[in-house]
Amino acid sequence: MKRVRVLERVVGVIVFIGVVCGILALCGVFKKSVTPTFDEDSNNATNATTLRPANCSAIAPGKRLIAYWNSEMSGCESLPAGVTHVVFSSALVASDGTVGTTFQSSDDATNACIAALHKRCMYVFAGIRSSNTTDIINASPAVLVDGVTNLFNKFDFDGIAIHDESDKTSNYTTDGALAYMTALSSALQPLNASLIYDALMFEADPVTCLERKCFPAGMEALVDWVNVYAFDAAKDEADAAVIYSAALSDNGIFSEWATAMRNQTKVALVVTSAGGASWGPDLSNTTIANLTKYAETLGGTGIYTASNDMYTDYPIINLVLNTLDGFVSVHTAPPTQVPAPPKATKAQTVFCHSGISYSVKSGDTAFSIVTSICKKTTKTKCSRDGIWLYRTNSLDLCPSDLATGDKVTVCCGVN
Repeated sequence: MKRVRVLERVVGVIVFIGVVCGILALCGVFKKSVTPTFDEDSNNATNATTLRPANCSAIAPGKRLIAYWNSEMSGCESLPAGVTHVVFSSALVASDGTVGTTFQSSDDATNACIAALHKRCMYVFAGIRSSNTTDIINASPAVLVDGVTNLFNKFDFDGIAIHDESDKTSNYTTDGALAYMTALSSALQPLNASLIYDALMFEADPVTCLERKCFPAGMEALVDWVNVYAFDAAKDEADAAVIYSAALSDNGIFSEWATAMRNQTKVALVVTSAGGASWGPDLSNTTIANLTKYAETLGGTGIYTASNDMYTDYPIINLVLNTLDGFVSVHTAPPTQVPAPPKATKAQTVFCHSGISYSVKSGDTAFSIVTSICKKTTKTKCSRDGIWLYRTNSLDLCPSDLATGDKVTVCCGVN
């Protein structure tokens, strides 16, 4: 495997360097330093190994900050210092269960992103999801394992995050989920790679979970941790606020998750960037801060989708970091500044199966276009995780400077 071959080469180089360094040390060339250093000048994957450096600081579970990054977006190197894990999304599972070994950008761009993030001491996971709600749960576990193995042979990921959107309306069963997760766990353990599972907020409640899907007993032993999506609790903002408050109580759903996982550090709570919720209202800053404080006693905080925040200088990531009281500099190097908002590197046709072409008219905005074309009854935000549009010739996402005559492609949902 690529990971093994890289390690073999690294061992040989280390032996040679050790001899040279021993000679130079006698001459006083080197001085001791107990502080890890980071080369901030180069993020080129061809200049260094793409493995996470050995001198990176350890990360306590409650200090995890997990950023979801849409792979069609360039600029991952601009993530703020303090992000510890990145879910690079997504490698898609096809209807026959095979796992794609390319993302929504070129392989060179993927490798460069992994190398840049590793260099800054961030773990990088491959996000695995399907184009519809049935492909993962219906897949043969052996076929899934083959696909993930091929993915690890090609890229230096530190693990995978499974995003299975199936529920009781689309063939989900706890036995089926356990079967493929058991196979994946067995395949990843020899690679020393992590296995993460994305879960809906109420999957751990034995009563409420019956409405959609229930977290399987036994899954807790297979995963490193679960990313619990702590959003989309209700469509109404007032109703959602009540649910989030109750979730944080001593007997709330997050306490149930800690019990289900048999280890509270195996539960991370995922909040959203602006527009990141798929159908519910955005989380308020107060709710995000409260969730972050609670998650610090568990297994950390995730942000879905952090790449949306890039255009506004990462306000939600910075809110989480400020709530964590300045954990910024402990384990990651400073970001590489992106001088201008990066463009998507590839059209999002993998998630936009039937994009609708539209010519902008006078007075149109991204909001009004998606509301009209997608036949929504109320004004609807343009959001990568709900409905969205992009300028067809330049791939600008939800642009604010639309001009009459511009050609855009409208996407009315991820499925």
